Amino acid sequence: MNKGVFLCLSSNANLKVESLRLFIDYLALFGYDTLELGLDDMIKIPEEPYYGYLRGGYTIQELSALDDYAREKGIELVPSCQMLGHFGR
Repeated sequence: MNKGVFLCLSSNANLKVESLRLFIDYLALFGYDTLELGLDDMIKIPEEPYYGYLRGGYTIQELSALDDYAREKGIELVPSCQMLGHFGR
């Protein structure tokens, strides 16, 4: 069964990791099995300090730990990023 939620974190919804864990708890309680996170520029990239500048965001380690937590709860975490393939045009 695929019963999931898309949570857009890049549109002024920069939640703390603890809040995301609580959200995962509720999804598991209500029988959901998928959480797609709209991250876009919310991933912190050390080599690109201006990517998502002043927006907060999540480190790879935080996202990995969140994925492990979701898996323990029976939820597949699916990252979603807009890659802006035609941005230079």
